Amino acid sequence: MKYCIHARQPLSVLAKAEQIKVRYEDHDILFDLTEKLPEKTFIIEIPFGTEVDWNKMKQYNVLCQDFVLALYDLKMIEKCKELEIQFYYAYPITSYFELTSIIPLQPAYIFIGMPLTFDVIKLNSLTNIPIRMCPNKSYDEYIPRERENGICGQWI
Repeated sequence: MKYCIHARQPLSVLAKAEQIKVRYEDHDILFDLTEKLPEKTFIIEIPFGTEVDWNKMKQYNVLCQDFVLALYDLKMIEKCKELEIQFYYAYPITSYFELTSIIPLQPAYIFIGMPLTFDVIKLNSLTNIPIRMCPNKSYDEYIPRERENGICGQWI
C-alpha cells in the first residue's frame, strides 16, 4: 500500500509519503518539490473544465521520475496518450460496467469507490492495473446522501 497526500503539507510530512498530489492551480510548485523530493510520484489533479498548459505538463513529465495526471474529463486522455503522460480517471469507479469501460483506456491506476471497494480480490483478478482508493472518505460529496456520517459508506 502506498500513501498519497496533498502537496499543501510541510516538507517533513511530504517526505513520508510515496505519492504527492498537487492541485492544478498549484502546479508550479513541482519545480521546487522535484528538486527536494525527486523519488516521489507526483500527481496533478485537473478539474473538469480546466484549460491545461500542456507544454508545462510535458516539462513535468520529463522532470519527474514518476508523473501522473488525475483527470476529471475523459476527453483529455487522447492528449495524455499523445504526450505519453500517465493518467487515471479521478472519479471513483463504482460498478463493473464502469470498470470494463475504463480498463481498455489503459490508465495508470483505477480509482475505486463503494461497492467495488469491498470486492478487491475480484478486481485484482480482472486487471493488473493498480487500484487506488481514498481510505479516509466514506462517501463522495458529489452525490447527496441522507446520512452524512458515512456509516453506510466504504471502509477498509
